[in-house]
Amino acid sequence: LRLITTPGPVNYYVARGRLKGFEYDLVRRFAERNSMRVDVVTADSVAEMRRLLLAGRGDLIAASLPAEMAGADLAATRPYDYSAPVVVSRADDRSLLDVADLAGRRIVLPAESPYLETVRTLQRRGLAITLEPAQGALTAEQALVRVAQGRSDLAIISSNLVRAEFARQLELRAQFALAEPAPMAWLVRGTDRQLLSALDEFLDETYQSGFYKALYSRYVERPAPMGD
Repeated sequence: LRLITTPGPVNYYVARGRLKGFEYDLVRRFAERNSMRVDVVTADSVAEMRRLLLAGRGDLIAASLPAEMAGADLAATRPYDYSAPVVVSRADDRSLLDVADLAGRRIVLPAESPYLETVRTLQRRGLAITLEPAQGALTAEQALVRVAQGRSDLAIISSNLVRAEFARQLELRAQFALAEPAPMAWLVRGTDRQLLSALDEFLDETYQSGFYKALYSRYVERPAPMGD
């Protein structure tokens, strides 16, 4: 089973010669139940993951993505988590309580962020936000580094990534959620109905199980630094 993902503290990483990550361990559990081994194909962006999947270079995308990222050619599994877009600032920044406090601020976002349209909607409503789409691929970690260094005021990242990323960027603070939590899903080619059905069955059985909760605690709720 070829897993397409982006490296990071929640998705997939290598520590002390071992492959780790919430997404990786969850996919590996599915593969073991179906007598398969897992190969990992890494990408730098959502766009690259889509291209790899549609080109047949992998079998599924598991990368902490909202289910709405599925399109005409890609199908989403049933949800396996829920996540909201969280506004992040430097630790010494003033408290931001709601969207009105974003006026006059500079927000950095990857060009293909699932939260890009949320910010653009606020702009269309008249909120004076300066949007700084990154040139090329930009990971959540890189966006947070820009904020920590003062190169941007704010970033927006998925709530399920906050604690894991903050384990590496301690000079940051989470401010507030821009929207209600939305379902997250794995993505497969729209034609792979048998794989989609098998993944849905696995997630139905596994979601909120003891195994799932242990993984979620280890990588999302109380994550250790990636080297541990």
